[in-house]
Amino acid sequence: MTVWMIVGVSVTTAVLALTLRQTQPAYASVLSLAAGMLLLGAALTAAVPLLGRITALFENRLMDERYSSVLLKALAIALLTGTAADVCRDAGESALASKAEFCGQILLLVCGLPLFEYAASLLESLIRSQAVVP
Repeated sequence: MTVWMIVGVSVTTAVLALTLRQTQPAYASVLSLAAGMLLLGAALTAAVPLLGRITALFENRLMDERYSSVLLKALAIALLTGTAADVCRDAGESALASKAEFCGQILLLVCGLPLFEYAASLLESLIRSQAVVP
């Protein structure tokens, strides 16, 4: 799906939903949900080659596999919780959207803990190697 198709589907759906909302609010919600699912499917289809290229970069051993998987998990957590929060906001549930974002942030911290530990141990070893022994 090209950017013009995405823009076309989004704008057309928004105008149709706005028009329908005045007479048939239920149909407007269904139309918005269907268009959202279509756009989400297009995004996931476009992401498949991207994930392949990211995986290829990590296979070149630029980074330890444990840490590259942490980065991919963090990316997935951020995208999924952001999408869930946007859906909640669209449904008028801003408080629930905030909770979803907060949970995503906590999960990101938990997911990134191995990277933080690695950085801290690397820093500690650098500091110890620079220390002057009397």
